[in-house]
Amino acid sequence: MSTSASTSSRQWDAAQGVWVGSRALADEADEIPSPLYIFGYGSLMFRPQESFAACERVDGVVEGWRRVWAQRSCDHRGEPHMPGLVVTVLSDAELEVLGQRQATGPPSRVHGVAYRIPDEQVAHVLDELDFREKGGYTRAVVEVLPTHPTGTSSTSTSSTSSNGGMIKALLYTANAENPNFHQPSTLEEAAHIVAWGRGPSGENKEYLLEVDAYLRRVGAECEETFVLTKRVEEVLERGLDRRGSLDARHRQILIEGAEGEGGSGAVWQPLEILTWGSNQHGQLGKKEEGVTSDSREKQEGEDEEWPSPLPTSMEFDVASTISLQGGSLSKVLEEHQLIIRQLAAGGGHSAVVTTEDRLYLWGWNEKGQVGRIKHEVLDGVSRVYDFPRRVEMVALGHAHTLILEKDTGKIYGLGANAAGEATGCSSSSSSSSSSGCRVVGGGLVTLGGNEQPLRFSWCAAGVRHSAGVTREDGRLITWGSRKYGEGLPISVGSWAPRDGGRVVRVWCGWQHTVVLDDRGRVWTMGANKYGQLGRGWKEEEEEEGGREGEEEGLPRQVQWPVEVEGEGGREEMWVEDVGCGWSHVLVKTRDGQVWGWGRNTFGQLAQVQESSTAAAAVMVASPMPRRLLPSSGCLPNGARVQEIACGTESSVAVGEDGSVWACGWNEHGNLGVGDRKDKKGWTRVPGFPSSDEKDEGKMLVACGGAHVLVVKEREKASKK
Repeated sequence: MSTSASTSSRQWDAAQGVWVGSRALADEADEIPSPLYIFGYGSLMFRPQESFAACERVDGVVEGWRRVWAQRSCDHRGEPHMPGLVVTVLSDAELEVLGQRQATGPPSRVHGVAYRIPDEQVAHVLDELDFREKGGYTRAVVEVLPTHPTGTSSTSTSSTSSNGGMIKALLYTANAENPNFHQPSTLEEAAHIVAWGRGPSGENKEYLLEVDAYLRRVGAECEETFVLTKRVEEVLERGLDRRGSLDARHRQILIEGAEGEGGSGAVWQPLEILTWGSNQHGQLGKKEEGVTSDSREKQEGEDEEWPSPLPTSMEFDVASTISLQGGSLSKVLEEHQLIIRQLAAGGGHSAVVTTEDRLYLWGWNEKGQVGRIKHEVLDGVSRVYDFPRRVEMVALGHAHTLILEKDTGKIYGLGANAAGEATGCSSSSSSSSSSGCRVVGGGLVTLGGNEQPLRFSWCAAGVRHSAGVTREDGRLITWGSRKYGEGLPISVGSWAPRDGGRVVRVWCGWQHTVVLDDRGRVWTMGANKYGQLGRGWKEEEEEEGGREGEEEGLPRQVQWPVEVEGEGGREEMWVEDVGCGWSHVLVKTRDGQVWGWGRNTFGQLAQVQESSTAAAAVMVASPMPRRLLPSSGCLPNGARVQEIACGTESSVAVGEDGSVWACGWNEHGNLGVGDRKDKKGWTRVPGFPSSDEKDEGKMLVACGGAHVLVVKEREKASKK
């Protein structure tokens, strides 16, 4: 083993936490193995830089070195005013000097990945890595023994070098002499640094979880990593309990210590939404005062969590990391307000995603669809879980959850998985929940035995099936149940329109799937008992033999009524949004029209028959698209429709003026109109817009099994 220049030969930029010149320690006399292999033991294992994309990748182990969580990160997983904590590797000789190893003990081992760098790329790659590892690192040459991963899938393209022996490789180590070397005095300190740290490369906890996942996948022993992961999980799980917990006190200490010094810390900030409907599983969260004055009292003999038939304010506090470089804590808090950018509602659970790309989940957790631990209530308030990765979007099914990770395009599935709806690989029994992503109880969707996860731009979750849109080529992927044709045939890996169109979004119902392409066309597949495919009854289609050129089991395009095609052509019928219930569908066209089809038993299509005889009869299904509003495209108060959403058997429309309207099934007060009677026409939800909402702004709405979430999307949240 050889190392680069001594750390004493370079100056340190204490303000930035990096070597002066922003380069790792290296000089021209350094040994450069030929051919060059780079050994990664941290982020290079799970997120190699672009220049490594075409490199041969070999899983291997280095003896005589140990991975330790002892390096401050000011430029990747933390910032100079609040450093993160990452790994470095120390030689056995260094560990003996530090008193952390007995000289007579067996040699230490470090598992990682070696990348074979093409000769013509050596100079470029070394230049990139020297800059990347500027935070206290220096070069060292080691020998790597190739290994075979013990997990279910190998990430190696080659398991051994060309001669089948040792590989000489270059690694970057931050030894105990570098200024960023820091071994936390306690596990508690290390866990809190990792749990709340964030830097230019992402959240510190994400880094830990990825390192942990790789080590488990290859069957490596690294007790320090596994113990730290467990402790961080515990910190995160109780992290939103502000009732005097150690976590809250620790964060307050961080803030008090940082304020006045331009530091940062994690602070409590409120998020508020309006909710109504069933609260059987705590999906409405904490009930506070209703926005109307006629909220009813709980009746004797009713469950503790009785339904809320009127909009009710729900407020919960979340931890947010902020920088205090801009001034006092109060000033920074005033300027740094959390904003919700997505709402989601499932069978009995709920979620929000903030503009900081953070996901919070609460409600029904019987299958682990909210978090790793089963449903828990503290002081009458449902627990809210913080998912430990940056999130692009979330999709909630009946009892499972899909989480699309920011930047990477990976999907994490958790919750019910009997048909493979969460992970793409079914559970052994209908009562078991999914496994894989140990932190939250889900599994990374890879599908079809792919060694690398698929990359998605969109995802959707139904009752027992799921779907996604691939990021690179805009194709539909499905997993889970395909019993009723709601999923693509086993022989079809992915789908897109034959004419070159790209899939942009997808929605999942109970037994059907709805697809939207980049030309505003809607495609459907699956069960059609209630006409939810929007193209006639299934029996009639089978008799006709389908359309020429269309394959059995693939999505087929929804056809608009002939008279509509003649009015404004296809340009007028360009669909820009879709709402999907269990067995009915709503669509909003580019010109503001709202159409619907499918089951209408409860009036969810808002169609009231003209004659008294028909009005008294059970509402029928609509197998073809029909207008759900007058030709003007306006709601009863004259407002144009801005947003649409579907619950299981109900529908919601939001006007451009902020008014909210609902129709359909209302057994649990899930229409929010003050009673529990089904509504066969658009009925206004009281309290929208509120008297203090004079400004225009998009309303976000999400409908679940029997509950609804609504919030106004703002550039900056209102002051309390």
